[in-house]
Amino acid sequence: MHAYSTSKQNGTVMKSFRMFTAFFIATLMISVPTRALTAATPTAPFNVTVPMVVENHRPYVDFEITGSNGRRLKAHFYVDTGGGAILLTESLAKRLGLRTTGKPFQEGGSALAPANLPTFSLDHRVLALTGVAAFIVIKAAGGLQGTDAQGAFPARALRHYQVVFDYPARKFTVATPHALKPEGIPVKTYIGDAGMPVVTLAVDGASHDFLMDTGGTYCMISAAQLGIWAKQHPQWPHASGAYGPANMLVGPGEVHYEMLRIAAMQWGPFALKHVGAVSRPVNAYEKFMSQIAGKPVIGSIAGNVLQAFRVDIDYPGDQIYLEHTAGIRDKPLNMVPVILELKDRGYVVAGTAPGMTAIHKGDRLLHVGRLDAQTATLAEIVHALQGKVGIRKNLLIERGGQRLEIQSRVRLIL
Repeated sequence: MHAYSTSKQNGTVMKSFRMFTAFFIATLMISVPTRALTAATPTAPFNVTVPMVVENHRPYVDFEITGSNGRRLKAHFYVDTGGGAILLTESLAKRLGLRTTGKPFQEGGSALAPANLPTFSLDHRVLALTGVAAFIVIKAAGGLQGTDAQGAFPARALRHYQVVFDYPARKFTVATPHALKPEGIPVKTYIGDAGMPVVTLAVDGASHDFLMDTGGTYCMISAAQLGIWAKQHPQWPHASGAYGPANMLVGPGEVHYEMLRIAAMQWGPFALKHVGAVSRPVNAYEKFMSQIAGKPVIGSIAGNVLQAFRVDIDYPGDQIYLEHTAGIRDKPLNMVPVILELKDRGYVVAGTAPGMTAIHKGDRLLHVGRLDAQTATLAEIVHALQGKVGIRKNLLIERGGQRLEIQSRVRLIL
């Protein structure tokens, strides 16, 4: 069994243990008086449902946004129940005429600048946003790291509302209180002042609290707890490194993370089978995120689990309701075993599985089959690298200024 030591992890990713889930931003947002960042409380009741795209286990919604210049645009955002602030690409901010309201600062490898908050609407209904501010991601012209999203929207901004992520139906709903009857089975829920939902799941009969994180593409759990389970259950599949949906582009430290497939988790009445999870540095959850959430947590329940559910979050009622129509079983991860990182707006190999000789650390990925990796999203690349165990994938890489065509087999990772 691989050791779940965190000595290599503690020096990396502590500022951004998931893409743009920055402790600085989250702490800043919670410390700012809510009245200073709160739009008017909704008065007229409404219930709006719009299409929701799910890519690499993460939900995306098109918002209507009105900027400082009066321009109204539709923009593609991922919606994140674990997010701290609204993030916008620099190109979108320019089109909306948004101005910075403070000096830029570095966070998680990106330059961010505070900006005035634009108006968000769904189906022409203006949303009353609560306790959030906006930041421009400097030099982000296309999509936010590895996605085609023009921004990230924290669901905590919708604390006046009932919010539904219907993954199977691919629908996103926002409703004023009492405008929508809750559906599904209520599960134990805590929503503190930060507006980040905490849920309770059991492993081996013991209950643990987790953030419910729609922005995370793979469940994340403290290395300390994941290591305990790995020692108790050496038969559970494991892997060194963060592959596929667990590869969230948080930096080269992902090669030191560990993955574990948990045989069974119980979420209220729902039995989850073979749940994949990736480690995070000790104290990322126990100290930092627990303080922000207002309750001790050991990790996040993310998209690889949530995708099986219709998740109904009644923020005013502090209650989550779950409904599912499909089997709740995380699928095996079969892919060419490479870990990628973003560098110079392209994908570079940060690490590979043991025994990989054709692909080297530092290789720049140019194509996977016919897919142009230089313009593709991370989700598209991960999908292209997946397949039936044993098949060969044609890759075009750049190494030392030379382009090389290689073939690499798909393996069972976890």
